[in-house]
Amino acid sequence: MDFEFRYNEQGLPVAEFSMGHEAIGRWLTDELGSNLAKINVLLEVIEQIEQARLAEKTLFGTELTLYLSSDDVEVKSIYGDDEEDLPEETHLSDSSSSAICGLPDFKQAVEEWLDYHS
Repeated sequence: MDFEFRYNEQGLPVAEFSMGHEAIGRWLTDELGSNLAKINVLLEVIEQIEQARLAEKTLFGTELTLYLSSDDVEVKSIYGDDEEDLPEETHLSDSSSSAICGLPDFKQAVEEWLDYHS
């Protein structure tokens, strides 16, 4: 899973992930943004899962839902496969509406996202 961080024309942070993992980049960009408190809460949840103090956790965002477990992390669109609820003229490709990766890879990406804002 390759990724890079940059700032867009409005000066907002953007996470771009390799094909098949674009939804993870959308989660970081749209759901976390540069909110350091949210990023740190997410890292705490990951640590709790790693230490078996928490079996799994679901975090609901405005457009994406994040499912975390000791095995993997999944990002899915809240719209699922039904695009009827999407705003007009909006269409999601499979790769931008869902992605799965391992917990260690996701943790590394979140830690680097945090470092990018420090």
